[in-house]
Amino acid sequence: FNSELLKELLTLHKIDIHFTSTQNPNSNSPIERFHSTLIEHLKLLSNSTEFKTEDVLTKMKYAMLAYNNSIHSITKMTPFEIIHGHIENNSPIEIDLEQRMLNEYSSAHKNKIKRLYDLIFNKTNQEKEKNIQKQNEKREEIIEIPEKVFVKTKQIQDKTKPKYTQEKVVRKLDDKGTLEIKPRHHNTKSKIHISNVKRPRKVKTEDLSKYESAIDEEKDPLEKIIQKFKLDILRLDIITLKGNNWVNDAIINFYMELLNEESKNHSENIKVHAFSSFLYTSLKGGGYERAKTHSR
Repeated sequence: FNSELLKELLTLHKIDIHFTSTQNPNSNSPIERFHSTLIEHLKLLSNSTEFKTEDVLTKMKYAMLAYNNSIHSITKMTPFEIIHGHIENNSPIEIDLEQRMLNEYSSAHKNKIKRLYDLIFNKTNQEKEKNIQKQNEKREEIIEIPEKVFVKTKQIQDKTKPKYTQEKVVRKLDDKGTLEIKPRHHNTKSKIHISNVKRPRKVKTEDLSKYESAIDEEKDPLEKIIQKFKLDILRLDIITLKGNNWVNDAIINFYMELLNEESKNHSENIKVHAFSSFLYTSLKGGGYERAKTHSR
């Protein structure tokens, strides 16, 4: 780039050299994005009937005109308006050249530009609708916020530390899902987004209705709710779980069988050996031989 001949050539064609560091997104990404957009414009022109017979140089000129007069999604203005300051310029030709090119500005040229804008507009809308549909596939309904929530812990460096911490909600600030909490630590922010709150477990409606029927104390307590592993789980046994009370032989034995079944069905996992916690004293006193007949 230090060659005098190259410098004169660049000056003649009004080309400026910009030096950037390698793999720097702040400087390289706008250029790469521009190239991608320009290639997309050329692709649209090549597929359109009006430009089938045109050469690459003509297509490039029209693609550049379309790019310089396309409204930017952030600034809401065209690059032509930002550089030259002309607002509501409907002509794709610069104002200082308009008088000299007015006689050559034919209706065919206008139709080609209009066709190009229509293609770009339709392509943009299609991509927009596609992205909206894709994002809405995983869209969640706004959940009811309880008084206490589990908030995602940021910058976890130790796997043994919890991923969520329990916080108390003061109030909901807006409809977009911003919550005000009462932080327990000075590094915790008082305002969080609902996306950082742990979601409740999803329960199917039919499963919830079965559970409510199983714990209904007004129904027959001796009714068999579950029959599996040659075990009969009665409604009376399930009702005992309501108070987080697991001191029930039928429930414990059933849970042991579930662990054993899960271990057999997934041989690639670590082997699980389950036994009743009531046999712990026998295991400590007499070893495995005393407790093995009652274990799984």
